[in-house]
Amino acid sequence: MLTRRLLIGSGLTLAAAPSFAQPARRVVALGSDVAETLFAIGAGGQVIATDDTATFPAAAGKLPKLGYLRSLAPEPILAARPGLIIAADGAG
Repeated sequence: MLTRRLLIGSGLTLAAAPSFAQPARRVVALGSDVAETLFAIGAGGQVIATDDTATFPAAAGKLPKLGYLRSLAPEPILAARPGLIIAADGAG
């Protein structure tokens, strides 16, 4: 059964974020703060793509880019086949 939690922190809000039995292996990070945080906590290996604003750390800058944070289209994001999408407030 899928349980839901409300996560709020460091400028990003995930309302009703699902909790998974296993960690997501393919994560799309939308927002430079999101990408930097994921890499800082050691989850950079699961990040498969970011938006154009994510340039730090260097590994995030080398990932495929899915468009500009404030004008994202769903098609490139879904084409990356993520197991989890984490977006900064204002992404769209």
